[in-house]
Amino acid sequence: MVRYNEYKYRKANMATSIRLDPEVEQRLERLAAQTGRTKAYYLRELVTSGLGDLEDFYLAAATMERVRKGEERIYTLDEAERDLGLAD
Repeated sequence: MVRYNEYKYRKANMATSIRLDPEVEQRLERLAAQTGRTKAYYLRELVTSGLGDLEDFYLAAATMERVRKGEERIYTLDEAERDLGLAD
């Protein structure tokens, strides 16, 4: 019997495809073969674990661009401490 949440989770998965360099594909195939897991499993792991790092990097880059253009307010340490009630 499939529970509703399991069905909902399966329906929500997105299929996608990527092109890999032959060396990367061979490494992935070797890992999958040696561990008994699928290549898709490791690709999902990579995306899940790496997505936060990509978000941090690219969103920070976008913020820095707004700072350079004068569109984003920056604060000194003294201002931040004062506004957060941490000033001495």
